Amino acid sequence: MNIQKFDTSDGPHRIAFLLLPGFSLASLSAVLEPFRVANRLAGRPVFAPRFLSPDGQPVAASAGPAVIVDSALAEDGALVGDGARHPARGRAAPWRIVVVPAGDAVETGTAAARQAVYRWLRRAARDGAWLLAPANAPLLLARAGLLDGRTVTAHWEAAAALTEMHPAVRLRPDAWVHDGRILTASGAVAATGMALWLIGRMVDEPLARTVADQFNLPPTVAVAAGQARAPVSGARPDVAARLGMAHGALAAAVALMESHVEQPLAIAGIAARSGLSQRQLERLCRTTLGTTPKGHYLTIRLGRARELLAQTPLSLSEIAYATGFSGPAHFSASFRRRFGCPPSAMQRGFRRPAVDSQGGPDV
Repeated sequence: MNIQKFDTSDGPHRIAFLLLPGFSLASLSAVLEPFRVANRLAGRPVFAPRFLSPDGQPVAASAGPAVIVDSALAEDGALVGDGARHPARGRAAPWRIVVVPAGDAVETGTAAARQAVYRWLRRAARDGAWLLAPANAPLLLARAGLLDGRTVTAHWEAAAALTEMHPAVRLRPDAWVHDGRILTASGAVAATGMALWLIGRMVDEPLARTVADQFNLPPTVAVAAGQARAPVSGARPDVAARLGMAHGALAAAVALMESHVEQPLAIAGIAARSGLSQRQLERLCRTTLGTTPKGHYLTIRLGRARELLAQTPLSLSEIAYATGFSGPAHFSASFRRRFGCPPSAMQRGFRRPAVDSQGGPDV
């Protein structure tokens, strides 16, 4: 590892961690720590991470603790009060890397606040920043208009929202995906591999491999071009693994249910396609899952509905039809019976976003 190679004549690579309410501490740490260790091993500050929030106030993570930030977002896309100047542009130096460790809710706040975040992200993209979006954060980049026509990955919980709201985004079940200067990861563990790859790309592959060793990860993680040799798969574990099923036909039946949420299949048809009689399917569901096939199918559909409520601005009617219900009344009644509250109580304060007059980025 030749530390003389690390050119920091223009200062270390500046990293903005954009913290929004309910952000994920796991995603934050998974990306931040490789850069911290890289600085230690290089013997100099090769990377300069900073925490930002929309208003400069501390931000509560999804786990509860509030994190103090360095500054607020500025309207011109730079960091308020940072002091680092871009010699050619006479304004704050652009960020080299922007990380969005979004949590379950992805984003909250007023429509105006969300649009300000979208504009800031688009400015960072136009300035040539690498954008890193682990877990559910690709939803935020999609809403900012940064993912249309791109190939990405995301946590499996965000897949339904991405598919419903952003059909121009190509979703792939990989650990992490590199498309241009946008890197997306399926979760926190995969995000570490993503950060290691970027260290190798921006600085030095031997350094990246040494950092990987500090995390007890194989050195190939640091040089893999994404999903092929990443430490984990980005796909959701299969039905048998998730539910502890030893019976292959039952796992096949549940997989059919999960893949036919918008237009539910008849239970008799599911049984036949799985190589079972309907009576056998009923017995297996009761002994393995503790419920009927119809009951488990309803659980799957209501679970998908809850994801859409939390992560999209879709109306109750749209969510009802997207999860196989005959209408909002039927959906609301089923939801209340299962969760003890109306579906509107689980919406995250979304409103349909107004069209931003500045449009999307040219990236």
